[in-house]
Amino acid sequence: GPSGLSLGRSSVQRGIRQGARASTQRDSRGCIPSALGRGAVSVQAEMKYLAVTRPLESTLSETRMKHHTLGTCIGAAGLLFVLSAGAHEKTPTIVQFSGAIGSQPFASGAGGAVVPNDVALAGVAAVNPGGRPWELRRLRASVDVNGMLRARGEGLLLGGGANIGRPAIPRNIQATLYCNVSVTAAPTFAAWNSEAAALDAAGNFSIHGPMTAAATGQVSVPPNPCNLPVLLIRNSAAATTPGGTPTPGPWFAAGIVRAAEDD
Repeated sequence: GPSGLSLGRSSVQRGIRQGARASTQRDSRGCIPSALGRGAVSVQAEMKYLAVTRPLESTLSETRMKHHTLGTCIGAAGLLFVLSAGAHEKTPTIVQFSGAIGSQPFASGAGGAVVPNDVALAGVAAVNPGGRPWELRRLRASVDVNGMLRARGEGLLLGGGANIGRPAIPRNIQATLYCNVSVTAAPTFAAWNSEAAALDAAGNFSIHGPMTAAATGQVSVPPNPCNLPVLLIRNSAAATTPGGTPTPGPWFAAGIVRAAEDD
């Protein structure tokens, strides 16, 4: 009847007004306006509105969550990097060398006598020089607290004879480190030898490996600090393959101790 039609019409009008108010609220938040205030197609419009906005809101929420997760992961990775860097700090060194002095085969002894230009240190055997002068243009070397030697030399060349200016290869070399181990005023030295390394055609070499005690019964690694350090670059009869017994011979060059203020 007319009253039922009137009641139905008023209900629809209330729904439209409520939809219009809801649409206005969404507009104030920057959302797409609902069609609830535009007449008879309000229900379909609202359904389309929800179909579009709900997935969009869900996608935005997921994106924000992914960004948050990514930021957390990046932060965690940065923390792990810092911790890893701290755990792998450089091992402290006991002595460093920068530059070198080449050997000369002869020296002037008592009364002007010509004698071998050997390196004679108390407590260890004297080391004779090479039979010709030698020159080492560059040397950088360090020994750490674990007895690991890192040495790089450039231009270990003969200073006389038919091979002057050349390394006279094939030739293997190795390094010997001497430290004063005496607890008294009189120095007493002990020695540690490196593995052997081959010279290339330019007289360059690189040694990276542990130093081993030259004599039975001495400590396995050099002391910290290494007092009165001497580093000799020597001819070697040892093979360059790992595990070979160091067999050092005459000395060709000596390292220059790097002072702390040179760092």
